Amino acid sequence: MYKLSTFLFALLFSITLSTQSYSQTQLFFDNFDSYTAGNFVACSNPTVWTTWSNAPCGPEDAVVSSTYSYSVSNSAKIIQNDDLVKDFGPAYTSGKYKISFQVYIPATKAGYFNTLATFAGGTSSWGMECYFDAGGAGRLNGGSATAVTFTWPVATWFLVEHVVDLDANQSQMTINGTL
Repeated sequence: MYKLSTFLFALLFSITLSTQSYSQTQLFFDNFDSYTAGNFVACSNPTVWTTWSNAPCGPEDAVVSSTYSYSVSNSAKIIQNDDLVKDFGPAYTSGKYKISFQVYIPATKAGYFNTLATFAGGTSSWGMECYFDAGGAGRLNGGSATAVTFTWPVATWFLVEHVVDLDANQSQMTINGTL
């Protein structure tokens, strides 16, 4: 679900399901610390990760890196033309979900991620796109023609949270705690 520019991806990536009573069940979590630095992410764990072309270990796969890390040792380093995907399949068609991850984007670099309604390579159905432009400005494109702008902290770890309500067909995004 990620079509990336130069971007050092989140060390912690989790998906939680919120029920109507607002209790949460964690559906997925990965901090990349169990992977070997220097190996490819999807190649290391192809049952969890893939790439846009469904080709783990290929040129779109992101590298496990120990250069920057939010927790103990590793992160997924995503550079130009890497396209790491976490596919949840067709299982989730209703309910409210939170996608959250930590991001570090070095000074002078930019980043991008998106969420999809369906993942099918070039014929995927897009949900939203989030651009982290070099220098700390950002843009969020959703269902409207007008992008929402925001700022993000350069060269430091920050939290991205995206709450998607499939029943209401809407979502909310916070960048470093700001809606």
